[in-house]
Amino acid sequence: MRSKEQLTKIKRAIEEGKLQFYEMELLERLRNLKYNGVPLSILLTSSYCTNTWCFHYSFLLTRGMDSYTIIQGTTSDFQQYGDKISHGWVEKDGFVYDTTDCHKWAKEVYYDVFEARPMISYNEENWQTNPFYLELMKGFEIDIQPLVLETFFRVLEELEEKKPSLTHDFLLNEIEIYREQHPNTFDISKENVAVLKKRMFQK
Repeated sequence: MRSKEQLTKIKRAIEEGKLQFYEMELLERLRNLKYNGVPLSILLTSSYCTNTWCFHYSFLLTRGMDSYTIIQGTTSDFQQYGDKISHGWVEKDGFVYDTTDCHKWAKEVYYDVFEARPMISYNEENWQTNPFYLELMKGFEIDIQPLVLETFFRVLEELEEKKPSLTHDFLLNEIEIYREQHPNTFDISKENVAVLKKRMFQK
């Protein structure tokens, strides 16, 4: 639970435009990339997908960037491992991109609010030296059936309807953009949606 001081700083950051959603140019680039068959613009706009997967998604976010620094370190929100690496984020042009909340923060604000401490970094020139990132790249070679993808969209929409996230409108907009570009007439039962939802988010 965040302290009153943290919440005050976050509120001020929002008012000053130092905490905001990812820029549209980045989102447009991510629309053209699929990971495990799902557009990255949708995966990276859903906190239901990205939450607790910061090391995975911080790397995937950089696939829509030309230059960046991937950071592995610690923050006050993830201190359960003491001094060991416990969180990952991306830095670019004075901003910190944190996939946990699907937003970008002015770097000085992020470091102040979360007491961020970088420990290891990678960039567009040396990320290939990390075997974990190389393994993640295999996901770009995987595709899924359109019916399964649409069922996944229905799961995300159901989750958002029950408990809207901070990126609710952005996520639903990305899903609609994909549907407009790839129209379908699938008849998907509520039972199939429930099965996939349980498999992915209720283990």
